Amino acid sequence: MYHFLVACAPGRVTIQEDRPGHLSVAWSDVELGDYYVAFVKSDDGLEVHCNTSLTQCNFLSECGFTYFISVFAYNKAGQSPLGDVFNYTTAPCCPSDINPVLVSSDRVEIVWSPVRGAELYETKAVDGFNVVECNDTAPACTLSALECDTGYNITVYSFSEVRGSNLSCTSRFITTVPCCPAGLTVSQVTQSVINVTWTVGTGAQTYMAVLESHTGQSKCHTHQNHCLLGCITCGINYTVALKAISATGLTADCAYQSYSSSK
Repeated sequence: MYHFLVACAPGRVTIQEDRPGHLSVAWSDVELGDYYVAFVKSDDGLEVHCNTSLTQCNFLSECGFTYFISVFAYNKAGQSPLGDVFNYTTAPCCPSDINPVLVSSDRVEIVWSPVRGAELYETKAVDGFNVVECNDTAPACTLSALECDTGYNITVYSFSEVRGSNLSCTSRFITTVPCCPAGLTVSQVTQSVINVTWTVGTGAQTYMAVLESHTGQSKCHTHQNHCLLGCITCGINYTVALKAISATGLTADCAYQSYSSSK
């Protein structure tokens, strides 16, 4: 009569995520083991397994899950006892619907949908030299003090205490509004016409000067750094406003100045 001994449970189980979405499970060879079965169960209840005579199995994984892993050795006597059950938590998922919106000349608001596994979000705007960032548990962020006429790569990184930041998250590129001219000067040319001049603003392709009062407004669009505005009436207070506009249509509200004709 032959007596077959059950193999011991495999030891030295290691779990690695070689790249996002791929788990590698390895273990030590055991005496009397003819083949092995590795079970991987995710925290949503889905279980898969791998049957092999080797000491390694590869599994597909998803972001933001915790996987519970156990390995058994088999021979003619049957299954080995249950060894240690290991767990591995993958990196949190990356937000995929980030939508940066310029809400002022130096501020961007970003919102996105919550993602699985994220306990915190790290939002960074990088222009190649400087970094503006904010951290929050909410799926929203406001980045302030951005430079005018500057391109930024904006990335939202998801973070978990177990796995840290998911550095594979993709960026969105934005360009801020053009820089405003440094000065605005208003001079009266005739009784009903004023000349508005300004310095050139970086990133601005066109300008719009607006003369406004309670009686109405007049506008001037130009590629130059000066503009004539008419219909001035003596004794009425006016506001002179200037907008700098980029080639892509980004607009910066630049300067306001009160003006009253005395002629």
